[in-house]
Amino acid sequence: MAGCEVVVTTSGEQALNAAKELRPQLVIVDLHMPGMDGFDTVAALKVLPLNDGTVYVAHTTNSDPALLAKVRNAGFHHFILKTSGFATFEALLSSMAPSSS
Repeated sequence: MAGCEVVVTTSGEQALNAAKELRPQLVIVDLHMPGMDGFDTVAALKVLPLNDGTVYVAHTTNSDPALLAKVRNAGFHHFILKTSGFATFEALLSSMAPSSS
């Protein structure tokens, strides 16, 4: 709907494999995945030769202040609650779109 190609993976390991091939501009990561959690996944992604400007978004149901601090310290650029809906993602994507001027 926002003009983006979307690739969905179901684990951190799958995300790493997909990122190696696709070199994404935006990575939205669930923080509470089985196996590799979102923090481990992003740490592993950050050592791959992806796009220099890859944006990392933490996605979870928990808005605890301690978790938000951990998200910032882990190098995520944005934090989106699962309850916030598509409009929040749409606003993020719009903010990332290249300027037409």
